Amino acid sequence: FPSFYQGLLANLYAQIGDTEAQRAVLERNLTYGADYWRLARFWFEQGDEEQGWEVVYEGLQKGEGRKTDLYDALQKHYLSHDDYDRILELFRRKLERNDLDHGPRRIHLDGTYQCLWHHYSEENNYDKLLELLDMRVSNNAVELEFYVPAIRELTEEHWKAVEPRVIKHLQDRIAEHQEERRKKGWVYTPYTSHELTALAEIYHYKQDVENLFETVKEN
Repeated sequence: FPSFYQGLLANLYAQIGDTEAQRAVLERNLTYGADYWRLARFWFEQGDEEQGWEVVYEGLQKGEGRKTDLYDALQKHYLSHDDYDRILELFRRKLERNDLDHGPRRIHLDGTYQCLWHHYSEENNYDKLLELLDMRVSNNAVELEFYVPAIRELTEEHWKAVEPRVIKHLQDRIAEHQEERRKKGWVYTPYTSHELTALAEIYHYKQDVENLFETVKEN
């Protein structure tokens, strides 16, 4: 675990006040986002904000995973300026690079997503809330945790525009999976998927027994 020992060694140099040796160790073998964050934090502690942010941006570009601290630092920086447009761009970047805090299936748990959802909800900014929901649908991240907050926050008019698309998206994905199974000759074996489970949970939540039964009866 070279990254761990590198951090340990840098901390030892920090404790004896040898900042030059600490910096030299931190600049060695920059691989993961966590490595870049340790170096960025060093520069912030030295009072060099410009150098610190330069390392943060470089880490987001080049780091091989473990970038949560880098994203959190940049998000807090934008929050200090109430710059939610930049935070939205940051979230788009996380989506595009698959850098979400808890993976693509759990967009709703991502810190940047939650920050934006809370802000837009307080402002009753339905267009931006719809944009966030659209990102989740486009990235196959639909589940009951998507459905219930959407009902709670959106107006009835907005929800009527969203709900059919959500249901159709899930149905289309289920149909694709079933076609793949048919081609492989797996038609008569039990089947489940993220999308099928999500659709069943939604129908259960709605107390739509007829569609719930149609969804699960063959599985």
